[in-house]
Amino acid sequence: MTRCAKTLLPWLMIFGAGICLRTGIASLSPILDRIERTLAISNAELGLLTTLPVLCMGGLSPLGHMLERRLGLRRSMIMALALLTIALLLRLDGGSYGLLLFTAVGVGVSDAIIRPLLSGFIKGEFASRAPAAMSVYAASMGVGSAVAAFGTPRISDVTGN
Repeated sequence: MTRCAKTLLPWLMIFGAGICLRTGIASLSPILDRIERTLAISNAELGLLTTLPVLCMGGLSPLGHMLERRLGLRRSMIMALALLTIALLLRLDGGSYGLLLFTAVGVGVSDAIIRPLLSGFIKGEFASRAPAAMSVYAASMGVGSAVAAFGTPRISDVTGN
């Protein structure tokens, strides 16, 4: 790997983490009414879609450090980002309640792995530039939320889901 790629990769990882983590949470809210109508599900079932990620984030957060000990920090984060990406891509189909539940769990598990590791990653990779790295991460979460809230209804229109 080139020196430039080694320097850029950690920045891309924190930016990508912020965008993806917020996208996973903010993408359903704008189309909850559409999901409810299309899949003919109850309010309780709809609530489960938004609650599952939060439960996973809280209950499974020790999983991140377990994976870190086994796989290392970077590999654990890359694996969790890959899981998150897969869950978000599967949501594009969105044609069944079971699939949406599965992706909600995928989003929550990914978040539970990444979030506890992120501060250690930033401290280790950025040391004296940690405040700048946290700023990039915080900004990327805002970008991810905005893109998800704006884009999800449009993607839903295009895909018919």
